[in-house]
Amino acid sequence: MRASYFKETNVTDSCFDLSIIMPVYNAVETVSRSINSFQDLAKKLSNNIDLTCKLYIIDDGSDDGTTKLIKYFSQTYKNIVFISNDENIGPGLSRNKALELIEDGYIGFLDADDEIIVDGYMDSYIKGISLEADWITFNGWFCKKNSKIKKYDFDRLVDDTEQLSIKCLRGELDGSVIFSIYSSTLIHGNSLTFPSGYYEDISFAYNAMLLAQSRCISQNFGYQKYSISTSIVNTISEKHIEGLMDSWLRVDSILNSYELSDFQHDRIYGLYGCIASLVRSIVLSDYSCQDKMKLFNLLYLRLDSEFEIQNTNYKMKTNKDKLVGFFYQNFLQSKITFVADISSFYNHLVSQDA
Repeated sequence: MRASYFKETNVTDSCFDLSIIMPVYNAVETVSRSINSFQDLAKKLSNNIDLTCKLYIIDDGSDDGTTKLIKYFSQTYKNIVFISNDENIGPGLSRNKALELIEDGYIGFLDADDEIIVDGYMDSYIKGISLEADWITFNGWFCKKNSKIKKYDFDRLVDDTEQLSIKCLRGELDGSVIFSIYSSTLIHGNSLTFPSGYYEDISFAYNAMLLAQSRCISQNFGYQKYSISTSIVNTISEKHIEGLMDSWLRVDSILNSYELSDFQHDRIYGLYGCIASLVRSIVLSDYSCQDKMKLFNLLYLRLDSEFEIQNTNYKMKTNKDKLVGFFYQNFLQSKITFVADISSFYNHLVSQDA
């Protein structure tokens, strides 16, 4: 099948060149694996078709030896562009620096603790450009210890803007940019950039997915995501709370223009999912009761000032809804015992699902 893609597509044009962007911060233990997977991809693309493949690495103020290691790779390989930030600005703004340097071709993203699955990534890419797609996505593995599971939302992806917009509004799709490849025309033609803060890629990923004029959904597994205990998605802090709430507001603003039939219900469903994720992370964290209360207080104040949950007529059905309802209805009533109370309620919900 791969050979037929080559025959159908004139891949010698620079408009098919592939650039991959990787922000890095203190990843000395894992970044070599990520870079080596890119080099394997670049070599295979070069051997099969005449394409230029570049890796843009943005070091975001690392202080654990990562910078020295990246410099070694950039001096060893001509297809690596090394960018060094003067201060830590976060993965989103770091990616923007590389985007400014890429004028044409296609753009993918790689995290410094993950790796590309070469055959699946390449086949997905070739299939996508043969279809002249400006958004190419593929399946992936989530790896944790000795187990791995496939990307939870892949079977929900469809080539239908209205259906995708509903799923985005409800928060039912993964908001990571690492599982997709984007045409530079899609990104630059729509002035897509990453915001600052945590969860910065959700609005970018959703917006690009919905704006794409031609989509390619490949069944291949092209990416392997590793669960690292210190990664953003596995920790909780004030930045996580602010970041996820800001992300939800950006997505809500984007989807306001899509004239969805059940917009209000679906947006609250998605909002409750975000809140439940934060509540769960706080409950399961190793923080003291005092520190947990500080985070719960920040979350409550943010919701109370901007989201007006108490004024909605949303009917709570899922366990996520019930967890959010318990949080919002009981936080002010029982602050002394609240951490113990919500932990007990969470464990009750989990036991019901068991």
